Amino acid sequence: MRTLVEWRQLACPCGSVTFGHVVHLRWNSAGTGTTTEPAGWRCADCGKPVDTAELIRLLQLVEKQKELKSLQEELGEHATA
Repeated sequence: MRTLVEWRQLACPCGSVTFGHVVHLRWNSAGTGTTTEPAGWRCADCGKPVDTAELIRLLQLVEKQKELKSLQEELGEHATA
């Protein structure tokens, strides 16, 4: 059975959804050039380093809060009926 994968946009706590790559610059002693090494992400608006696991946790929390509100509203409708 195939499952449709749904991609979600992560957001910084400041509200921004724009991020930039952070890299380490590397050089070797043979002097043959330079290269980059991935070093994470940084928010494009507030400049803070990004912890993707934390952003995912925050997104899941917001989704659970929306679900809870919806269920509470549904219960409220049944209580008044």
